[in-house]
Amino acid sequence: MNNLFYKCTTGRKYFNDVEINEFTEYQLETIDNVLSSLEQEEFNKSIQGCIELLLSKDSFLFTLYYFEGLTLDQISKIVHLAANNVKVKIFRSRKKIASILKGKLEP
Repeated sequence: MNNLFYKCTTGRKYFNDVEINEFTEYQLETIDNVLSSLEQEEFNKSIQGCIELLLSKDSFLFTLYYFEGLTLDQISKIVHLAANNVKVKIFRSRKKIASILKGKLEP
């Protein structure tokens, strides 16, 4: 009886230790997909936080172009600006977001 108790308690110590070769290829692919999904979610949250720091018109243009997938011509018709002007505003917004992200990442 004591021997059985000993095996149960010592076996529990290593219960979560799994060798890498015990995972199947499908399980590894699933783990990679989950990690990629979490990274993408974290990235999207960071970008959304930066977009909120932009001026409302700039964030609106940025969102239309990158998240809604509208073309420059479509956006220019919505906001009544020239397509080149929209392009410049989106470029400047992208640079502002990059500098905000750089500030968040650097200590």
